[in-house]
Amino acid sequence: MKKILYTAALLSILSAGCKKSFLDINENPNSPTETSISAQLILPQAMVTTASRMGTGYGWTANWIGYWAPSGTYAPDVVETTYNITTAFQSGQWTGWYNNLNDLVIAERKAKAANQNFYEGMAILMQVPGWMSLVDMYNNIPYSEAFKLEQTLTPKYDDAQAIYNDLVSRITYASDKIKNAAGEVDPILVSADVMFRGNVTMWLKFANTLKLKLAIHQSQVPGFSPASILSTVTADGYLGAGETAAVGPVPVANSLNGNFIVSNGKLNPFWNSYKSDYAGVATNEFYRANNYVLN
Repeated sequence: MKKILYTAALLSILSAGCKKSFLDINENPNSPTETSISAQLILPQAMVTTASRMGTGYGWTANWIGYWAPSGTYAPDVVETTYNITTAFQSGQWTGWYNNLNDLVIAERKAKAANQNFYEGMAILMQVPGWMSLVDMYNNIPYSEAFKLEQTLTPKYDDAQAIYNDLVSRITYASDKIKNAAGEVDPILVSADVMFRGNVTMWLKFANTLKLKLAIHQSQVPGFSPASILSTVTADGYLGAGETAAVGPVPVANSLNGNFIVSNGKLNPFWNSYKSDYAGVATNEFYRANNYVLN
């Protein structure tokens, strides 16, 4: 009889456990869902990550090019100085950029589906530095089929030159989206846009500057004509030194911080990596600018 009672009790518990209402308590309300993710939620962290990767991820190349030199009080990096490059060297560049690009691609898709032209243009323009960095480091890379997991788990490697050419077209498309996004600059966008606070002119200048960078990177390629890119540049001009958005917080004491603030986890990534942390403590005494840069 006891065995029968135990069995009945067990079956009762198991049957109750099969009901969705019983399992609802195990659903994490803080986990993002597909419907809750939006472009304005994704873009701020993706833009900061882009700035961080661009500003702090290439000290080793600065050494090779001759812009920087190791401090005389530190031993040089053996791998970098001997060019003993393995497949593991700087592998974080590949995974890091693709991880951030995935966020930006999702933001682009979300914005497009919601007819948010400004966000769509922002998401596309912010992808360009990542794609350029990957092409410059690895040459041919997954591009046209990247992030299309529903179609293929082994995306093809696209031709590096074809990617560069497509980026020019993508920048033009993004510029038009931003230029024609009348009435979309609202308080939410201004807050989400941690770069230019919804300033249309600044985004168009950023787009032109990206095209100029694409042209400069190809300047030594045989047969390349800069006219093919520069002819698509708008009359809005380029980003200039020290230029800031018309709308946004007042920059902090050191000009390198721009829209960042002197607070733990919120400091300019470049400043935090190579100068000092939010408390003013030196964070890097290895890399030093050499005479070439100082002159």
